[in-house]
Amino acid sequence: MSATLYTAPQKTETNVKSFVLTELAKLKLKRGQMLNCTIQLRDQLEAGKSSVMALIEMLKNAEPGSALAVMLDFLVTELEKGKRLNEAMKAFPKIFSPSYCALIGAGEKAGKLTKKKDKLTGEVKPGTLDLIIVHVKRVDSARQKIMLALLYPALILIALIGAIGAFSFFVLPALKEVFTALNLDKNFGFMGIVLFGMSDVVQNYYYTFPFILAGLGVGVWQFWKVFGADLWDVYQFKTPVAKGICTKLILAETYSLISTLISASLTTYDCLELLQQSTRNKYVARTFEVAIEYISKGKTFAESLKMSHFIFDGEAYQTIHSAESSGKLEDALADASSRLYEQLDNEIDALIKMIEPACLAVAGVVVGYLLISYYGTVSAALANFR
Repeated sequence: MSATLYTAPQKTETNVKSFVLTELAKLKLKRGQMLNCTIQLRDQLEAGKSSVMALIEMLKNAEPGSALAVMLDFLVTELEKGKRLNEAMKAFPKIFSPSYCALIGAGEKAGKLTKKKDKLTGEVKPGTLDLIIVHVKRVDSARQKIMLALLYPALILIALIGAIGAFSFFVLPALKEVFTALNLDKNFGFMGIVLFGMSDVVQNYYYTFPFILAGLGVGVWQFWKVFGADLWDVYQFKTPVAKGICTKLILAETYSLISTLISASLTTYDCLELLQQSTRNKYVARTFEVAIEYISKGKTFAESLKMSHFIFDGEAYQTIHSAESSGKLEDALADASSRLYEQLDNEIDALIKMIEPACLAVAGVVVGYLLISYYGTVSAALANFR
């Protein structure tokens, strides 16, 4: 049985289905919810429950009316109709990527969603859900570290803007009134004119600042959506400092996903198709599309990637070529991915250590300039006081 949390308006059957799928395609989960769902699903299946019963159990604990509850309710309904889990998940493209759905489908087909014991060796091999969990954790951890590295300078910038605003709005107007009363305002030097000019602008037009900031924010956001994201996809591999981190992140995610997909018994051709559909960087996604063409012409997996994008040349090519030649692409790329994530963590930690003193130095220069300008103006005015 399933709870009916999502109800479409009364229309014809075809229109209702279309309406429901359109609405469901827009659903997103909060950060970490998709990973938690995957972990809960694995635990429920390992406890011996069917996919439907596992999802019903998860639905009982979901907040009624939430995106998570709607998603789980829809999955239960579709599974009760006879659909496979991976087919039902495709209704939520903003939650489950094509590679995620393909992995679930491969696990369902092979009966390897959860860990199994090898009958010949007795070795317990991780299931597809275990592989997905490891992959998602690695990717999320790396991306969260990068976000934390960017958070520090953003906080410093906000603090500087606040300090300059308070200085201009409260301190400088009071000082200017004193100088004007003493008839010293004619003795201001260049720094004094700049400071008090800034103060006048803040005092007279402060009410426009929220609109200006909002306009700038909307403008930047629109530029990012139209041009910025595409430009960043291309130039992140050529920008100093960023190129090393971005290259390692893309390679680590690619290695990890390829290893996971091959573990689920998918071919390298299938891997490239899924990478092309699920890679966030559009420029690299087009690279996988080109690599598919090379593979169809008889090129090896390593050669196809090398000829498609320069980040897969050099050391990356040697890694993939050696793994492919040895017939251990799955294990070799998993190890390479782990090494890259470790290097990435070290580089991000080093970058954060560099960013902190750099931001403090910039803040010190700005505050120091304000203080020098302030005391220089006071000294110049008092020197001419008679």
